[in-house]
Amino acid sequence: MLRRLLAASLLLLFAACGGPSATIGLEAHGVEDRSSTAGYAGGPDARLLAVRIRLLNATGATIPVTPSAFFLEPASGTSLVGHPLTASFSDGCGGALAPDRTITCSVGFDVPAGFVPVQIAFEHDGQRATAPVTLGRDAGPAERDAGGPTRRDAGPDFDAGRDVGPPPPRTQELDLLFMVDNSNSMDEEQASLIAQLPLLVEVLGTGDFDRDGSTTGPEDFPPFDLHVGVVTSDMGSGGFTVPTCARSDFGDDGILRTQGRIDIAGCMATYPMFLRFRPSGGETPEEFAREATCVTAAGTGGCGFEQQLESILKALSPSAPTRWTAADYTTPSFFRNTFGHGDRQNDGFVRDDSVLAIVPVSDEEDCSVRDPELFNPSSAVYTADLNLRCFAHADAALYPLARFIDGYLQLRRHPSRLVFAPIVGIPADIQPTPGGSVDWPLLISEDPARRDDRMEERIDPAMPSRLQPSCNVPGRGVAYPPVRIARVAEAVERGGAHVTIRSICEEDFETSILEIIRQIRDSGAGG
Repeated sequence: MLRRLLAASLLLLFAACGGPSATIGLEAHGVEDRSSTAGYAGGPDARLLAVRIRLLNATGATIPVTPSAFFLEPASGTSLVGHPLTASFSDGCGGALAPDRTITCSVGFDVPAGFVPVQIAFEHDGQRATAPVTLGRDAGPAERDAGGPTRRDAGPDFDAGRDVGPPPPRTQELDLLFMVDNSNSMDEEQASLIAQLPLLVEVLGTGDFDRDGSTTGPEDFPPFDLHVGVVTSDMGSGGFTVPTCARSDFGDDGILRTQGRIDIAGCMATYPMFLRFRPSGGETPEEFAREATCVTAAGTGGCGFEQQLESILKALSPSAPTRWTAADYTTPSFFRNTFGHGDRQNDGFVRDDSVLAIVPVSDEEDCSVRDPELFNPSSAVYTADLNLRCFAHADAALYPLARFIDGYLQLRRHPSRLVFAPIVGIPADIQPTPGGSVDWPLLISEDPARRDDRMEERIDPAMPSRLQPSCNVPGRGVAYPPVRIARVAEAVERGGAHVTIRSICEEDFETSILEIIRQIRDSGAGG
């Protein structure tokens, strides 16, 4: 029996003859087996599948929404029409959809044995919108913390039933992506990261983990051939004009930074799309680190609506399966029906057999938006204080975490080649010890008795226009509970990736950098 699948939400817009403003947008968010629904009487091998969708009406006229307007389409063969029984679902699709509004609902389909859908379509008055439907990974029932309640939006259970093949051999190639929050509160944190770049490059480029001048120790490893790229958290504000978001449409768009910080002595104005360090190339780690500093120092003029997870996904995702993606790779779609940059603007950064290490550095929670209306200052849909909307309307307006869990894992043919190591706003005293594992329930359990109280997202009574900080270090600034980022980290670890999570609230990132190197070393060691 098919269990609930949370697929990546993909927005595809269809331009009608009336011009680009006359559009219908369709997103597919998940699939659920509802064969036990009262009144359903399918054949012995038939099932009733409900596809959770979100429909946007930007046609300028009211459109009817009925099950018969939806079609579930296989790679080849006959499409299925929406089942009328969906009218009896408590969340069934039906009614009239006014202009510039959306509806989130489920539409059911009678699926015979062997039917494998690849997309869902909605048709109205000659217009057609489609969204991919992926059934390749069965999420299974929600995971539970030992002794605790069900975790919300914890993502697919990749430990169960996913055949990832044998472990890969050792590799000495590393593609390292920094996602640097470039909002206005990140001066000190960027400085702390930059201060440790020489250590990072020296250890990765020599393999001398214990830094004793020899590479024969038990924790030492063969040096890495290194790619370093940087993206920012600025993905724009959905076209709406809001403070701090200078480029409202796409922001920096997950494109690798080539702009150098000319206000830093020795930096050039532009750099290659990514920097490469070869251990035997003649450049010293210190020289390479100075170059990397000029790009990693991303500044603090970026959009205050940080979309950390979406920026990473767009930066790395190719527009089609490649030699380095998972066998069942599904192409994600992004704002305004664009594709990722992994084989386009950022082509060449990710190599076929490398370790792919992702290091988000941010003092804020993720606000990766599936509904750009969230950014509309005068929105009638999202009415909370603009500073609190990402928190107040997270369930309705942000992407489900499965988009990023599945999206990151499918970037490697084998999940052990992925390293995910956020430096974010967890309290410093509850980050893992050197070489230790993460106490995930302490960070993200839904059971208040098990979760650290500082990781609870709630309005700050002393300043009602913001959340209560997870850490507040005098002279250092504040950081906020990164619950979404931590949940993605925990889930990709279950999926086979190498993961640690570190605190941005420490002034010195040396220990954090060494722990990230440890994960990279173990990933490169292969089977």
